[in-house]
Parts: sequence; C-alpha cells; structure tokens
Amino acid sequence: MQYIHGMEKQIKIDDKTFHLFLSQEEIMAKVEETVAWMNETYKDSKDLPVVIPVLNGALFYAMDVLRKTDGYYQWFPVKISSYSGMKRGKIVDIQSSDLGFLRGREVLIIEDIVDSGHTMAAFIAELKSVLPRSIRLATLLIKPAALEMEVKPDYAGFEIGKEFIVGYGMDYNEKGRSLEHIYQYQGE
Repeated sequence: MQYIHGMEKQIKIDDKTFHLFLSQEEIMAKVEETVAWMNETYKDSKDLPVVIPVLNGALFYAMDVLRKTDGYYQWFPVKISSYSGMKRGKIVDIQSSDLGFLRGREVLIIEDIVDSGHTMAAFIAELKSVLPRSIRLATLLIKPAALEMEVKPDYAGFEIGKEFIVGYGMDYNEKGRSLEHIYQYQGE
C-alpha cells in the first residue's frame, strides 16, 4: 500500500483496488457545512424534528452531524437496501416499523449517497403516504450523472462521477465501511 501523509493512497478489498478520493479532513468540512445548514433550517422548529439516517451507509455521517448540531432531534434509523456488490439494484427493500408517528412532523433523511435515485424516490413516496409536515434530504454524496429518478436533495455535500466508492460507512460486499477516508474504484 502507498501512503500520503499517513493515509493510505490505495487499498485492496477482495479483488478490487480503490484509490484515495476524499480525506477525513475533507469529509469533516462537509459535516460542518451540513451542521450549519441543519442549524439554520431547523432553528424555528416548534416540534422535535425526526432525523432518519439510512442504514447502514449513512450511520457515520449522521452520527458526526448530529453530535455537532445546536438543536435536539428524534433519531429514527431505517434500513434500506438496493445494492448487490457494485451494482445498484432497482428493487428497494425498506425495512422499517410503522412510520405513522411521522404524521405532521418535520422529517430529515440523512443519506450517504444518492446514486440512481431509486432508493430515495421509493422511500420518499413511502414517507409522503403518512403525511409528515415536511420531508427534507441531506446527502454527503450525489452522482448527478447516474440519477434516473427525480430526487433533489435539500443539501448535498459533494457531487461525484459514476465511480464506485467505499469508506466512511459505504461498503463493497460489506467490507470497508469503517475506513475513515473515502476511496474510489477506477477500474483495473
């Protein structure tokens, strides 16, 4: 492995080599930006807003953001899956309990990455059915060139290309989530 100032320049997971894409410092700068956006957006909230981190990928991002916000938020993680290996699936599996308690509430979805948009389009449609007061979406990463659905985040940290990435909650075959930096697969 090659290193740049103490961080690995590239890593290998199974049969794939990933190259450093975003450092922990760059990610934390976007976390701070997200916190500022949330503080401003929810400063006049009369009720406790509900934050929905999308598991498993957005857990690191959501925790880093929520620990630094000024306000209080109800935490309601939801497991949604649509990936198999490096392929984004079009079948979205939303594994959640009853969402009825969200009626009339302000809801913020925290996502790690918006790729094709299928996952978020399906989840937002499900949320709308319970009639929350508002639904907002904050994502660390978005792939505009990969979008196939009308999904417009209220906050997006980084716009990236179509390349597959791993680290900071995102995985390749359930490996690499705990990496503090984000790495990109550029093909062999």
